[in-house]
Amino acid sequence: MNATHRPARTSRTTNAGTRLKRLGWARGILADIEIHSDARIRRACKTILTHSHDHAERQLSIDLWRMVNCGKPLEVKAQK
Repeated sequence: MNATHRPARTSRTTNAGTRLKRLGWARGILADIEIHSDARIRRACKTILTHSHDHAERQLSIDLWRMVNCGKPLEVKAQK
């Protein structure tokens, strides 16, 4: 196959920039946790678990994700 027909490769710096942007967004959400919804907090925790290499940050996200998921009132859980 001719090289002109292949899709262009993405550079690692582009992917690293996207990763850092996503981590920045997630860290911003968790910095102001009082004003954000549970769904947004869960999404931020998942983003950190997916993209962060820092063990302490990942462990904090796991604990927070569990707290948000398990801390719901029984009425909300019964509706599901």
